[in-house]
Amino acid sequence: MKERSHLTPVLIAIFWTALSAGLGFVLTRSVSAEWRSRFYSRTMGAVQSSELVKHSGSKPTYAARIVYRYGADGRQLTGNRLRYGSEQSPSRSQVQEIVDRYPVNAQVPVYFDPAFPLEATLETGVTGPSLLMTLFVIPFIALMLHFWAKLFTERTKSKKTLVAEDVEVLQGDGEIRARLPRSTAMRAGLLTLGYGPFVAAFFAGMAGDAGPSVRAVMLYWALILGAAISVFLWRWLRIRSGAEDLVIDERAGTLKLPQTFKRQKSAPISINEFQQIEVEYNESRTLKGTPIRKWAPVLHLKEGGRRERLAEWRSPEKANAFAAWVGEKTELPAKPWA
Repeated sequence: MKERSHLTPVLIAIFWTALSAGLGFVLTRSVSAEWRSRFYSRTMGAVQSSELVKHSGSKPTYAARIVYRYGADGRQLTGNRLRYGSEQSPSRSQVQEIVDRYPVNAQVPVYFDPAFPLEATLETGVTGPSLLMTLFVIPFIALMLHFWAKLFTERTKSKKTLVAEDVEVLQGDGEIRARLPRSTAMRAGLLTLGYGPFVAAFFAGMAGDAGPSVRAVMLYWALILGAAISVFLWRWLRIRSGAEDLVIDERAGTLKLPQTFKRQKSAPISINEFQQIEVEYNESRTLKGTPIRKWAPVLHLKEGGRRERLAEWRSPEKANAFAAWVGEKTELPAKPWA
């Protein structure tokens, strides 16, 4: 059973890696074809038919059906591709403009693959809407990185001093530091990376039926990646600074609370001013009514009824273990959640 439990995270990580690679191939295939078409050979052709076609559905879409003849490799060939990528549009007027641009009997440039002349198109180059679709592989990559990072963290736990399974403890110069960040740097960075494409899609929708330009989508890519890296570095530097550590100064007999749970500043407080540490239960609900249960070790001060929350867990066992550890190090009574 133990071997199976160790193997499961590896299989999940491999599955998401394969899924991300497959989805990435599907979403970038169109962009790849558009890019290759820039290097196609050019010849002249004649439009044989040009019409607007309506596709029925919950929301009707329109496409330009253009058939043309062209000469390549010493043969007369027929093509009907306007360009690589999706040729359908919800805008009838936009498609009508394309049809009007290619009237019957018009002489038009045709671009074909010299290695396979039957592969031809009237328009070349990468378009913004096609490039926009590549953004939606990012959430899958973010999940993939999350599973691999989690696996790596599990593998390196043995090299760290941990309390309650995942709280890193550092000791030196008479101080004991328990790292209690609300979010790890990796998690914050990956969340930013995962939600970025949906924010970009919202702004892309404001571009109208024509869709965003290539320059705009490249800007979205840069902003998403830049934001994810910036958030990761910001969280990493803050955690490394010790601002979110619970600091127990054994020589001075003080506690310094982590700057979390809306605590902007934290000054050392004498351990004698605390009454006990207790694990409290809190339940909230999502918009759909699903309960979210959390357990939090809370320090109680003797005067004023002040209570200071240190961390939160979805597991009562971890919260109880951490409260017991704090009680042991400070000699405060520890009241677990039962």
